[in-house]
Amino acid sequence: MFSKLVIKGDFKNTGSDCYSVWTQWTYDLVPRPPVKQATLCGKGTKSVDLSLASYTFTTTGSVFICRGDKDTKDCGEQESLTSWPVNHTR
Repeated sequence: MFSKLVIKGDFKNTGSDCYSVWTQWTYDLVPRPPVKQATLCGKGTKSVDLSLASYTFTTTGSVFICRGDKDTKDCGEQESLTSWPVNHTR
């Protein structure tokens, strides 16, 4: 019933501004606050590697990119990280 969710990828910035990767999780229909995972200022690439130890069918999550590194006021669309049944290679 419980699985570990592992998320790995590269975050790329081609401009001069700062951007941040954020995740937001919902447990048992209760959304948690967004959490910043990485920030990149200027051109470059940064690895993003995170895991969620307690992943059940009542857990959903999303990832999104925001301008800056302070808050989630100017963000792109949220992309789902979770689906049921679990897609093991996404």
